[in-house]
Amino acid sequence: MTTALSSEPTTQSAAGPKSKTEGLSTAHAQPTTSADREKMPLDALRAELGVSFDGLTQQEAQTRLDHYGYNELPERKTNPLLKFLSYFWGPIPWMIEVAALLSIAVGH
Repeated sequence: MTTALSSEPTTQSAAGPKSKTEGLSTAHAQPTTSADREKMPLDALRAELGVSFDGLTQQEAQTRLDHYGYNELPERKTNPLLKFLSYFWGPIPWMIEVAALLSIAVGH
């Protein structure tokens, strides 16, 4: 028994597949987007991604680690002075600056 992950019906009509790639094996129709992968059967998705229910072997994990690297984002360092000055850049700060200049101009 298989379970569907989406709310769409999983049965096919007697007329055949609904789309050009629905009746093809994964060798012919290779989905490339995450939306396509969401609609794939679980067995086909596991075969495409090269995983099993047991998880990755130590060798496969090391291969993927060497190929893709660690699951981390590089830390971006920002200059504190530039961060402070960025608060004065934008439509609202400009409006306040113009109001301050006008207030100084009329001597208020």
